[in-house]
Order: sequence, then C-alpha cells, then structure tokens
Amino acid sequence: MNSDTIEGQASGVISEVLKTHAMPSGDDYLILMNFLALMHVRVPRARDSMNQSVDIVSKHLLKTDLRDQSTWKARVEAACEARPDIGEAPSYDCMKAALEESRYSFVAEQNWHIRSMLELMERLTPCFTARAWCLAISNSGGFISSDCPVAVRFTTQKAAMDSPALMREDTEITFPLSRNVLLVGSWERFAFEKMGFDQRYIALCNSITARRSQRFLFSSTKDFCWLDDKGNVRYELGPLARSAAGK
Repeated sequence: MNSDTIEGQASGVISEVLKTHAMPSGDDYLILMNFLALMHVRVPRARDSMNQSVDIVSKHLLKTDLRDQSTWKARVEAACEARPDIGEAPSYDCMKAALEESRYSFVAEQNWHIRSMLELMERLTPCFTARAWCLAISNSGGFISSDCPVAVRFTTQKAAMDSPALMREDTEITFPLSRNVLLVGSWERFAFEKMGFDQRYIALCNSITARRSQRFLFSSTKDFCWLDDKGNVRYELGPLARSAAGK
C-alpha cells in the first residue's frame, strides 16, 4: 500500500467523521489509525533526520574508501564492474579534497524515503490503535493545524528534560481533522465519543500544535487562541512565534 492509497481511503473516512461527529469502527477505524501513523512520520523533521544520518554514514564510508589511492582504485573498479554505465569516476585527489572541504552532502533518494516512511508507519500504527479515541468539537472553529499535525503531550507534570512518546503512560495524542474537530487519543477510556472542553483546552491544543510545527501553521483566523507558559489564554501571535522559534 502506498501513501496515496492511504490518503485516498482516509479522505472518505474523515469526511464521514466530520459529517456525523462520530468515531469510525471496523475497517474504517484501522484506515484512520494508519493515516494518523502516516501523518506522524511524514513530517519535514523526519526527512531531515534521515538525510542527516545518510550523510554521516556515507561520508564515513567514503573516508574509508579514500584512505589511500590503491583502496580508491579498487573501489572504483568494483563499482564500474557492477555498473558498466556508471561513467567516469572522479579522481582520488578530487574526492579527497571534496571530502575534506565538506563541499558536498549526501541525501537519500525519494523512493528510499517513501519506502522507509511506509515501513515505519506500519510499525507505529499499533501505537495508535491501542488507545481510546474521542472527538473534541469546537463550534467556533478554533483549532489550528501545522506541518507536524500529530502531537503527543504529557497529561501529568514531568521533569523539564522528559519527553512524551507514543507508548508512554500519562500521555495524550491530538490530531486536528478540521478547524472544528480534533481527534484525542488517551490510554483511559472516554465516557463519551464527544468530549466536553472549554476555551482553555482549545488554547492548550493550539499551543502544542504551534510549538511542534517546523515550517507552517494553518488557521482559519489570524487571531486564534493559545496558552502561554503561565497558563493564560492569549491571542496576540508575537510571543507565540518567539516561543515556537526557541523550541
């Protein structure tokens, strides 16, 4: 299954959720959980992290191949034998200088990124299906979203350096389906499919979404509410932008 198929299936399920304000069941529930896992891994920072790892490992291997001219010659001959169409390889001196000057960086090809993303999604989906889920409905349309829409937060006070994770206790997952509907996942069973909340909760969720974002925020209004570090509901975006930039 590819990402386009997952998104296509999820689109119909989400449309039904937005229309009925009810959680799906059966196959539709699994489709939605797959989509959440996909959205969790398909974020800019995940791709950046993968490319950083590829760059570090590739440069380490290249450094090994360039330890002397005979090693580089043997490596080039082996590569040309395996791929006769590879073309002329750069000289030892050229590659040595490029490596020492950090002139280039290595990145993974797009197909590798997609394949890795889907494999990780399959492993993470059970982390989402194991939770209880309900809907938070905002009549005012106050929820925002971002380029990293799946957020995990602690529900109890933790040490400053501690970080929430999908399978950790005392955590809650939020995912905005629209400006009016937010998915909430908890380890505790909800009494109802729809959750009651106040403006402070919308502000809390928006703050978490904003601080998790990497490049983009999406809002139907420019004056959405958010919660500052002192627990005050705010609307001016300057302090939030500075807080998010310093995360």
